Amino acid sequence: MQTVNHIPAKKDSFLAWLVVLSAALFFFYEFIQMNMFDAINANLMRDFNLNATQISNLSSSFFWADMLFVFPAGLLLDRFSTRRILLITMGACVVGTFLFASAKSFGFAFATHFLVGISDAFSFLCALILASRWFHADRQALITGMVVTFAMLGGVIAHSPVAYLVERMGWHQAMVVNGFLGIALWALMWFTVQDKPKHAVLSHAEMVKNHPFWPGLWHALRNFQNWGAGLFTGLTNLPLMVLGGLWGNTFLKQVHHFGSAEATTISSMLFMGTIFGSPFFGQLSDKIKNRRSPMFVGAVVSLALSLFMIYGHYDSFWFGATLFFALGFATSCQILSYPIITASNPAHITGTALGLSASIIMASAALCQQFFGVWLDKLSQGQMLNGVAFYSDKTFESAMLIFPLTLVASLILVLLLKEPKHDKKNDVVINNSVIPAKAGIELKNPIKTGSLLSQE
Repeated sequence: MQTVNHIPAKKDSFLAWLVVLSAALFFFYEFIQMNMFDAINANLMRDFNLNATQISNLSSSFFWADMLFVFPAGLLLDRFSTRRILLITMGACVVGTFLFASAKSFGFAFATHFLVGISDAFSFLCALILASRWFHADRQALITGMVVTFAMLGGVIAHSPVAYLVERMGWHQAMVVNGFLGIALWALMWFTVQDKPKHAVLSHAEMVKNHPFWPGLWHALRNFQNWGAGLFTGLTNLPLMVLGGLWGNTFLKQVHHFGSAEATTISSMLFMGTIFGSPFFGQLSDKIKNRRSPMFVGAVVSLALSLFMIYGHYDSFWFGATLFFALGFATSCQILSYPIITASNPAHITGTALGLSASIIMASAALCQQFFGVWLDKLSQGQMLNGVAFYSDKTFESAMLIFPLTLVASLILVLLLKEPKHDKKNDVVINNSVIPAKAGIELKNPIKTGSLLSQE
């Protein structure tokens, strides 16, 4: 049994921001790897002689790896040093990036991109778990939004900057530059990331030792909030994953006849919209102390925009950029599912619960990227243009119907989720993370929310 001293929490300190945003650089870097195919898929299709189904398989290898390993990642992060796991997996990501740069065959490219996807299973979870220790619960939506904003910057870099490098030096050398960027970020994280505030004597690992593994796992698996919130994010996020990650550039060039530079820039506006939308929805949700209402409104607006994107006709660069920006902004409401998950589970299974939800999100992305590619090939009848498969307006229109269908499903899920509530009188904080009374922490002298546990 632990005893406590009344130590005031250090709210929003510079060190807290430095730790969490440095950890978010891992997610930022992985987002470059996740979305760079939109800029290089034509090169890969030409070099490896791939069709839409095969290039979708190559890109989705990242998501399949993420889906398979993100749940175990959450289990590991609940029990071992977050800093140590972050540095190991970020290092593996950099190695995988250099190996991908040397790929001469589809099989080798698939295997190395799969390795990078395994590393990604840890990236977002590391940042969220550190945020739960360094910031109070009433700031979690904003912090999550800021972490996602960092990731979206990676999505922006994966488009025009990567396309520029590919045009100037070829995709192999562009990926080498990508690898050296990873080395620089790894070095920065080595110096800045810490597991917990120094004044918090009781570490997260010490707290976890008091809780058996299997009951915690069972608690996460039977909590509908984890499944529902994860599926909401996975479904709402599909335009970003499918268009921003792989097919947006091709869609804009072949259907709306934009040039390569214009198409890449417009496609990157999905990420720019999310950069602004994520902190907006996070701050709004924290301010009104409500998660579900902003999620519902964001999904409704996303549904309307996706329908216009499918059936609307536009040839203006600025109109296309605004449309993609607005869709990215609206779909960023999906970030609010993470504070719902954090608040709906005991603190000692935060990683497990987030890992379960993330596996659902990645499975959604992998399945839909593959479905999109298979459907394009099925309807295109093998048409080619300059050595690259060509897809008509009707072909893309048919495949993109998946977006409004999944957004309708996400609206239903919001209605099924429960708004998380805390009993402020009984909550305590370990490492600045709110521990609900139901978490089963036995305290000799319970303290008010906003204090840190310490050994007496």
